[in-house]
Amino acid sequence: MIAPHRPSFGIVRALASFLPIGHTTIRDLEQCYARWSGCAAVWLPSARAGIFWALQAALQAGGKVISPAFTCSAVHQTLASWPGEVHLVDAADTGFLMALDRLRAAQTGPHALVLCEAFGHVYDLDQLNALNANLPASPVLRIVDMAMAVPHPDLFTRLKPTDFALLSFGIGKSMYTGWGAMGFSPDSALADEIRKLRDKLQAVRNSALHFRRATTIALRTLSHLPWLYRFSRTLEQRRQSDPLPNREPEQPKPSPTSPNQTSALWTLPAAAPDQCLALWNLRHAPALDEIRRTLAARYFANLRDEPAIVCPPQSARALSHFSIRLSPAIRDRVKEHLYQNGINATNMWQVSGLFEKGRFPNTSRLAAEILNLPLSTQLRPATVDHICQRLRSALKQFSL
Repeated sequence: MIAPHRPSFGIVRALASFLPIGHTTIRDLEQCYARWSGCAAVWLPSARAGIFWALQAALQAGGKVISPAFTCSAVHQTLASWPGEVHLVDAADTGFLMALDRLRAAQTGPHALVLCEAFGHVYDLDQLNALNANLPASPVLRIVDMAMAVPHPDLFTRLKPTDFALLSFGIGKSMYTGWGAMGFSPDSALADEIRKLRDKLQAVRNSALHFRRATTIALRTLSHLPWLYRFSRTLEQRRQSDPLPNREPEQPKPSPTSPNQTSALWTLPAAAPDQCLALWNLRHAPALDEIRRTLAARYFANLRDEPAIVCPPQSARALSHFSIRLSPAIRDRVKEHLYQNGINATNMWQVSGLFEKGRFPNTSRLAAEILNLPLSTQLRPATVDHICQRLRSALKQFSL
């Protein structure tokens, strides 16, 4: 069974994280990421905590926040806790990012802007700067949510002093380590303020946390091996009583009214295994970036002439997911067919229940059409060819 994404490291590296070798302090880890990005870096227990704390640090309570409608439920749940106006912007007619004309119309008064870079497709921040040049109110804070992106130092050269960018180390992300996130800003004062908010809530780490985190990482890595993956998915389905066998994993949901700051997503520190693997990912980032580019190019070569498929927009950056679009009439049947043939494709995001029907037509359309094909760094080009062959077979079977 081919998983949609696997940890970039193997089981040997995961097991090695148990050992007291290559471990470092949080401050040293932040400095390594700061040198790599050229920005001040601050470790975070979760990307959602980073979003909320950045808003607290830069925007007055009750201030307006603008966010995409098409993004993961974790972002929407976090913004539901914000004690001010939250204005959602629909996706563009093409692609997965916000429609710039609708975004421009929404930018009134003092506000913060959240930019979620879906599936590795990034915003042209210079274009947004030009868009804001003639506006009476530019954002006091711009959060660049790169949780779904494939990190590269070039992405951080785009940032302005009022920007705060985020990478996630959570399950399913290209920088998976087991736990946490990293925030970045050209403004060290903003990073320091967010660090202070983090330190007020952080629990003390201990040997039990080290063992629990290392065990979780090892089991997740092992469960994503092709010969074990179907079995592990079956166990997970039974545990969740989930009728959809290949639903994209979601983070636990906090209270919809306020961030539950006693929960792990706000208080749990990094453990030594997380830090060790975060450094490993950083050292191997260039090679992993190149692998993802090669695999995405292979998908494009295989699928761009298939009339039943809308391929994702061409990207100058590596992609975290290869997200095609299919007719809603066949999308779920194609997904099930692939699963039965050993390929776990996923659909993101299930947003239809979050908004009143018809309010965000492009977001609703994307939620019904998207199918994310596997894009793990362990895939070989021949495996991509096999996935595309199975996909074409399904399309012949189900196309109207």
